[in-house]
Amino acid sequence: MADLSKRCGLKGQVALVVGASRGIGKAIALRLAQDGADVALAARTIAALEEVCIEIRDIGPRALAIEADVCNQADVETMVARTVEAFGHVDILVYNSGVLWVAPVAETSDEIWEKTLGVNLVGAARTVREVLGRGRMLERQQGRIIFVASEAGKVGELGLGAYAASKHGMLGLIRCLGLELGPEGITANAVCPGLIHTEMAENVIRDVGKMYGAPDNNAARLEWAKDFDPQKRVAVPEDAAAVVAYLASDDAGAMTGQALNMATKIV
Repeated sequence: MADLSKRCGLKGQVALVVGASRGIGKAIALRLAQDGADVALAARTIAALEEVCIEIRDIGPRALAIEADVCNQADVETMVARTVEAFGHVDILVYNSGVLWVAPVAETSDEIWEKTLGVNLVGAARTVREVLGRGRMLERQQGRIIFVASEAGKVGELGLGAYAASKHGMLGLIRCLGLELGPEGITANAVCPGLIHTEMAENVIRDVGKMYGAPDNNAARLEWAKDFDPQKRVAVPEDAAAVVAYLASDDAGAMTGQALNMATKIV
């Protein structure tokens, strides 16, 4: 079991991480557990979630895996209800679920628009609504709502019309939540990553990179992508998790309605 004596700022708190089976979501769940929080993890792939739960329990806190599709209202209700049944309430919501297709707007189908907005934006709003009520945030007048948005929520990107639109919507939602929930003792913020080295990111670099003249070789493309980062590096999921952990902590208690850039060109 890990020694948490130097990092237990979230001990006694309950986090719900949506989209936690891999990549950034998995790193966030593990980091919040390292900081002392009990963690409910949700995604569509229960087997992967169970593996993350084992890692969390080895760290020390409690963990619960919940299979859920954020496009299904009943699933979201059950997800929050099971978290409350197991842990009593929700202190921290991290919404990391997201989908992405690369296509020019002229070639983006209604199906892609509906799926992208449904997961990235409507799913976020639906989950917040349930956590505020069923998760008891409003009742307890305390909580942290954190969206994993994107640099694409602030700028346009070639081939990412639907994705960028959904992430712009997320940032509009987080700003409104900051205004609405501030008097209730609840903060709402977002982290906006640029390039984070995940399987999804490699696919995006491959497909979008063609429009920018990127190299054909995957390793060479990653080197090419470093030019989009002021530090000339490719960030890893743990970098994003550290920003989320900050937003979940008391240190960020005076911050709400904000969208923090990381691993991105200055926008």
